[in-house]
Amino acid sequence: MWESMLFLLRWAGRIAGLTLFGFVLMFVIGHGGLPNILPEPPAVRIEFVALMVMVVGSLVGWCSERWGAALVLGGFVTFSLTEFAANGRLPGGAIPYLAIPGLLYLLSACLHHFSGKKTTATA
Repeated sequence: MWESMLFLLRWAGRIAGLTLFGFVLMFVIGHGGLPNILPEPPAVRIEFVALMVMVVGSLVGWCSERWGAALVLGGFVTFSLTEFAANGRLPGGAIPYLAIPGLLYLLSACLHHFSGKKTTATA
């Protein structure tokens, strides 16, 4: 039971992480490369770095769900707090969906920890 739930959460997080990576990659390709964020206001630069941390975390989660969850959710919280400080509102649109890989990685890491099972991250 635990093994199948752990397997499901792990792969759901990986698929969601690849989707996040592909989503951001689509915008980078469509833009013609990474944008020059230096002339942008500080809030935009912080949000861009937070987004890149989320993308890196979605890929790191393939090897370590704990670190992947920490990076994705940490980037999401940073992005959300910056948006709230700059504009007085939380991010909307597709931005909240970017936290899904981190939440799945977190659930997988917690289940792995509390089940007491010795499994590998590549299962």
